[in-house]
Amino acid sequence: MQLDYEFIEEDKKNTSPIRIRKLTPIQMPHIDMDEVKNGRKAFTKDEWIDVLLRSTGMEPEKLDYRVKWLLLARMPPLVENNLNLCELDPRSTGKSHIYKEISPNSILVSGGQTTVANLFYNMASMENAE
Repeated sequence: MQLDYEFIEEDKKNTSPIRIRKLTPIQMPHIDMDEVKNGRKAFTKDEWIDVLLRSTGMEPEKLDYRVKWLLLARMPPLVENNLNLCELDPRSTGKSHIYKEISPNSILVSGGQTTVANLFYNMASMENAE
């Protein structure tokens, strides 16, 4: 995080003199899953939901309970094998954010029309190429 400090006498009651200039998220390259599982026990369900959402770059304090669950509904394909998800929404509604930012192992097909047959063919071709 890079911070700026600018004190303005007239604004001292209304604003903070410290501003965030740049914020770079940190992603941990190696995770001890046993440690995560043991640490999970220290959180309530609602606290754990907030942790999961924060790990995707969302601020849960600004979200209502239903929106939190809708965002969590995007996550099962990241942890469950052979589970695919299709989201249909207008542009710029955050559909692809989690898949592009969270896991390098996800495959995102976006930006146009496709067919079921085309998806099966493309996925099989990708598996054979690896």
